[in-house]
Amino acid sequence: MGILDLQSEIEAIVAELDGLMGVCVRDIATGIEVGLRLDESLPMASTCKVPILVTAYRRVEAGLLNLTDRIEITEETRTWGSGLFNAFDTGIKPTLHDLLLMMIVVSDNAATDIVLSQLPAGEVSRTMVELGHANIRCDRTIQRLIGDYFIALEPQLETMKYREWDDYVERIPGLAERGKDLNIIREAVNASASDKDTATVREMARLCAQISENICASEESCSAMLEIMDRQVLNGRLPRHLPPFTRFPHKTGTLGSGAVVNDTGILYIEDRPVASVCVLSRDMRCPISATETAMARIGRAVYDAYGKPAS
Repeated sequence: MGILDLQSEIEAIVAELDGLMGVCVRDIATGIEVGLRLDESLPMASTCKVPILVTAYRRVEAGLLNLTDRIEITEETRTWGSGLFNAFDTGIKPTLHDLLLMMIVVSDNAATDIVLSQLPAGEVSRTMVELGHANIRCDRTIQRLIGDYFIALEPQLETMKYREWDDYVERIPGLAERGKDLNIIREAVNASASDKDTATVREMARLCAQISENICASEESCSAMLEIMDRQVLNGRLPRHLPPFTRFPHKTGTLGSGAVVNDTGILYIEDRPVASVCVLSRDMRCPISATETAMARIGRAVYDAYGKPAS
């Protein structure tokens, strides 16, 4: 099976899902691309951390950032959502490299926003344009993105600060129930993430290919980015069904308890990058486990198109 044979298989897998999913598989040697909704803008969720990673390393190369610079964790740097820094005591000073590592490996939102604070406003989107990806847009911090979701869920949450959710639950009747209603959550995600911080699967797959080919930055920087992405611990999506020890540096993204379920990365066969893959979604109405299983099947189909199926 070759890459062109993947088209019908991808279509069949996605057809089983209730929701909207875009998929792009790019053959790195030839540039051939197959998939669905290749040029439709979809929410990146935490896959936005890949373009942030690329931008940060390009700034390091330009002498505008230093990977060994230390930045203090304070109460103000805490950010809603995934990660570990929110659980750390204030006062520690991780390096920029530490922050980039946490941003990718455990999808740390506080680390992401600290990295963004070290970049000029709009720098990530400008960098993507320079690299040929005008449809990869990073419009907000993670704190603002999640804050906009909270406002869509309940307008009174506009003034809510970190750690204040329980206070607002006591103050606003029915908020706790709405915060657990998957239909309401999906509507809030659709309202807050439909036109900001979006990308197309084609351009995200091309960005990943550029990292693997040392095109978006120097060979040293691209190697460092891949080493960070290789440490990813959230491996239940595209690489889940790959044979042991298959290299697949990647980054996941999630919003709204499964309303958006994403993953993007690069498949290596015998230490050679053969394909970049991106899956972005929105308005998913099936259980998150079903979406993740479909993505695992896509990842395995891509592997079988290039590698020797496991016995």
